[in-house]
Amino acid sequence: MNFAGILAGGVGSRMERSVPKQFLEIAGVPVVVRTLRTFLGAPQVDRIVLAMNPNWSGYCRDLLAKNGIDLARVDMIPGGETRFLSMAAVVDRCIAIRGADLSDGDLVCIHDCARPFVPPRIVADNFAMVADYDMVTTALPTIDTVVIAE
Repeated sequence: MNFAGILAGGVGSRMERSVPKQFLEIAGVPVVVRTLRTFLGAPQVDRIVLAMNPNWSGYCRDLLAKNGIDLARVDMIPGGETRFLSMAAVVDRCIAIRGADLSDGDLVCIHDCARPFVPPRIVADNFAMVADYDMVTTALPTIDTVVIAE
């Protein structure tokens, strides 16, 4: 079974908004909805484990239902105090879901919810590559120039 672990446990304190950044809208669609649609639309993904800030889980569940997200394929779990602990919680849930059926063929792709524009090709490439390696990551060449001025 292929899982997508979506990390959405942050509160977006640097954004200085009344809601965490995963709930902000881009062209009328909340970031969390955009991210989940990408992974739900990926044929490689069987199930999503969404690590959500527990204080926002009710709000998130309502938002997902309102936006037509297939909640039968999304397990929402409490996110951890750190990114690492949220990832560990995702892996623990994936193991619990598979139970005695857990095998080396079960794969988990971890993605930050606040990056909703991941192309489907990258999702497919990650699942394809992890079949041959224990772990993979996505990296893109930097083409931007950094200028420091006073």
